[in-house]
Amino acid sequence: MALAKRELIPPLGSFRKEMEGLFDEFIGERWPAIFEPGAFVPAVEVGETPEEVFVNVQVPGLNKEDLELELTERGLTVRGEIKEEKEDKKKNYYRREIRRGSFARTIALPVEVELDKATADLQKGVLNVHIPKTEKARKRAVTVPIH
Repeated sequence: MALAKRELIPPLGSFRKEMEGLFDEFIGERWPAIFEPGAFVPAVEVGETPEEVFVNVQVPGLNKEDLELELTERGLTVRGEIKEEKEDKKKNYYRREIRRGSFARTIALPVEVELDKATADLQKGVLNVHIPKTEKARKRAVTVPIH
């Protein structure tokens, strides 16, 4: 009598797809790019003041010509490319950790914003994006009385 082989654990591929879907829904960006070996993913800070949402993105060594911003109701997408220097055959590296290549990162925004009034500047390797909140988003805070 032969025993039939049963899979006790579903294939990891389907598990990964389910996790990607959950992460996409929760965070609003693709998570595997963050964890791919050798991938450059710029660090970000997202915050707000009563008037605006601000996003700071670390992009060391890049000029404004190397960057592209796209702002939608869903979020802010930052794209860029870190270009390889001209190859020098005389150089012999012992370690190479500097990332090269293109990247894209989408950052979900916490409130509704006025898309056409966004501004951005690049200072000392940090891209600073300022996006005014809509009137509705500005009025969302309420005072709660203490009894």
